[in-house]
Amino acid sequence: MISITAPEKGPAQLPEYEHLLRLSFADVDFLGELSARAAEKLPDAMTKEDAEGILEFVKALPETVHTLVVHCEGGFSRSAGVVKALKELYGYEAEDSRLVQANPSVMKTLLATAKSVEKKKERKNG
Repeated sequence: MISITAPEKGPAQLPEYEHLLRLSFADVDFLGELSARAAEKLPDAMTKEDAEGILEFVKALPETVHTLVVHCEGGFSRSAGVVKALKELYGYEAEDSRLVQANPSVMKTLLATAKSVEKKKERKNG
């Protein structure tokens, strides 16, 4: 499970999961024109480090894990952005109708980070 909360909130109250990644970042889309409210949240937006954490977490999951749950507080923006990016990267199955409000900045950050990590591996193995 990947659990995403807002920086001003505490961690979600969840049962114990063997595989759990907790993240905290604001639900802000920094790709378009920012409202004053969004600009205030910008320092707490998803970072490359958050994206790297997601990628490392997913790659470390054992083959016995067949379902990955991703949640955030609203359940339609940050989590949907993560799921949509993971679907693109790894071919995961997801209900597209639940991803229509996916946060574009979350998707872009995760996809760009995955590309960067892949390029580093290619240079290293070069």
